[in-house]
Amino acid sequence: MLDHLETSPDALPLLQFTAAKLWESRDTARRMLTHQTYAAMGGVAGALASHADRFVAELGAHRAPLVRALLLRLVTAERTRAIVPVAELLELSRETGEVQRLIDQMVEARLLVVQTIEGGKGSTAEIIHESLIQGWPTLRHWLEENQDDAELVDQLRIAAHQWHHKGYDVGVLWRGDAAVEAKQLRARYKGPLSDIERGFLDAVIRYAAAGARRRRGAIIGGFAILSLIVVATMTLLVIIQKSRELAQHHEQAAQIAQRLAEAAEQDATRQRDEAERNLRDRIAAEQRATAISTAKREVDAELMKSKEELIAERDTATASAQQAMLARQRAEVSARLAATAKGEALAAQAETTQVNRELATALDNERSRVQQLIDKLGSAPITALRRFDTTRKEQP
Repeated sequence: MLDHLETSPDALPLLQFTAAKLWESRDTARRMLTHQTYAAMGGVAGALASHADRFVAELGAHRAPLVRALLLRLVTAERTRAIVPVAELLELSRETGEVQRLIDQMVEARLLVVQTIEGGKGSTAEIIHESLIQGWPTLRHWLEENQDDAELVDQLRIAAHQWHHKGYDVGVLWRGDAAVEAKQLRARYKGPLSDIERGFLDAVIRYAAAGARRRRGAIIGGFAILSLIVVATMTLLVIIQKSRELAQHHEQAAQIAQRLAEAAEQDATRQRDEAERNLRDRIAAEQRATAISTAKREVDAELMKSKEELIAERDTATASAQQAMLARQRAEVSARLAATAKGEALAAQAETTQVNRELATALDNERSRVQQLIDKLGSAPITALRRFDTTRKEQP
């Protein structure tokens, strides 16, 4: 028993307890304490386990969960004893007085050992011996129930106290996969957790949810912006396409207008040439008519002069005969000149009439062409046509 209790911090009470149990199971007939009896009761560990079961049973079912919470907190994930501050154990329940009474009862029942920290800054508690962890089936069963979460719970305890000591700094909260595990642990873990640990888990879950909302909002915003960009791009492409089509239409219209303008310019040039030619012909006819008129006036002047001479020579027969002959000659000349002048006048008149007819025909043709150009280009040339027609009518 001394070898077994060598590592125990408070071995004497446990030795006393085991010796008492061995005494109760002594061989009264032979008045001996036998090794067989010691082995039958499971040694120190067995005696302690039986005692622990009786202690829990005496507490009642309503206090068993708190005992379980205390003992689980006092065992590490590696199934070794954990030295835990009593103040931390008191956080396992909001009824700290009840937790303190239970700790005192377990110390009195030699299940826990409480030691004062150097300097009087509180106290720590631990299970009285390692054998209780391995040899007590009830505790081993409790440990196996939370075996999968034992390491995570240890990490949670450290992180939660660090978070608490740093004034609930969000920078200490778990993120990523650790936050996912924390959420799963909060949902499935049935073991004891202090208010600080539960608060830490809740803070991790809230922070992760807020981050997820922010990411979801950012994704939605990104999709919305991307949709706007796509819509704007499609609209811009449609506008560009329509602008391109409109530019092509305008270019085609400009080409048509240019061809029409070139045709109109050619028609105008042709009309101008014809008008100049007609004008030259008309001027030549007028010059011929003027020459004929001048010749007629000269003939009339000569006739007048001959008449005066005949009147002056009327007294003499010779003068009369000569005058008559001269008059007859002059009359013949006048007749010939008159006939010539009349013929030339008739020819000039006929030529003028022909020129005017040709000019009228040409103008009618040009008016038709201009009307066709007007139909193509619009009503812009109407004013010019009217002016041209008015000018033509005013000319002789």
